[in-house]
Amino acid sequence: MTLLEKLLSKGYFPKEALPPFSTEKYAHAIANGYDNLPPLFRTGKFISKCAIHNISRKGTLRRKLGIPNPVNFFRLSETITENWHDILECASKSTISLTTPDTASNGNRAFNPRCSLNELPDIHAKLRSKHKYILKTDISRFYHSIDLLPVD
Repeated sequence: MTLLEKLLSKGYFPKEALPPFSTEKYAHAIANGYDNLPPLFRTGKFISKCAIHNISRKGTLRRKLGIPNPVNFFRLSETITENWHDILECASKSTISLTTPDTASNGNRAFNPRCSLNELPDIHAKLRSKHKYILKTDISRFYHSIDLLPVD
């Protein structure tokens, strides 16, 4: 499976989306018809907004998940694929990141972090014993605010 097909099949929908929903057929169709894609997939401006899917959380809160338009997601995935060497080189420079992307594993996602979420508490405990601060970021609450902008 190519990186483009992996991104389209395992990286499109948020991991919290319901299991019956899949983009594997979409990825397969793109991969098999790559040379015959309509011009819309590669040229011109194509502006769209993410479709919003709400998922339940504990209590009455809901999480908004943004699901991008298939054309824009293809454009993003193709750009990532074409520039993957440079992206990986940049991401690999960090000596402190615990979530450097890994495409080699056969997980359920296109990219998997170097460390699983189950390992993080132990790693954080070790880091706290050696360092004064831990920098932690989380974009999970911002799925709905991530927009794909057109590329000229």
